[in-house]
Amino acid sequence: MIIEFYGLPGAGKTTITEKLATRSDFKIVKIRTKKALFWYNFLFFLRHPIKFFVTLYYVIVNSPDRRIFYYKFTNTFLHHNAKYQKALRMGNAILDQGYFQNILSVFERPISASFLVKYTRFLLKPDKLIVLNLPPDDVLGRIGERGYAAREKFGREYFNKWLEAVKENNRIFLENLDKLGMDYNIIDARRSADDICREILSGLRT
Repeated sequence: MIIEFYGLPGAGKTTITEKLATRSDFKIVKIRTKKALFWYNFLFFLRHPIKFFVTLYYVIVNSPDRRIFYYKFTNTFLHHNAKYQKALRMGNAILDQGYFQNILSVFERPISASFLVKYTRFLLKPDKLIVLNLPPDDVLGRIGERGYAAREKFGREYFNKWLEAVKENNRIFLENLDKLGMDYNIIDARRSADDICREILSGLRT
């Protein structure tokens, strides 16, 4: 079984997946070497060539410069492809971030509901998507508590503009989840990590 997590920056994806892994037989999928990264991408390409090129296309056209393209290519394309392919071999696997996080990570501007449905047809679906629902107004506070946001390295102006698009795309995503054809749970991310883990485990047992 593959569980994938989705949430706004600061929603607690990493913290909760780490707790969940210690309390269950689910393991977090990690790609530790370049050899593994390229091998699993090769497997993904062989099995899903259309998905490979379509999702790569969207990374390219939504990257305003080379630095941002490299960041997205590595983190939202290569790593997500590799982690999903590795997860298929693991039995019970956790993706702390996967393909559906790309709705927030790839696009620089707000997308429409119709485009969301079209785009997600090219994404491999987990057995269960866990949506950590964090109110948009809480994002900056959570990022401040964490002490960093990866995209801040591209400049404050870029980061603020991207964050506004992220909040809108998150709204579109939540409003259209039922149209995406997958099993999901929406969980209030303002609760404690322990409470969230208990709810996830309870849902998996039923």
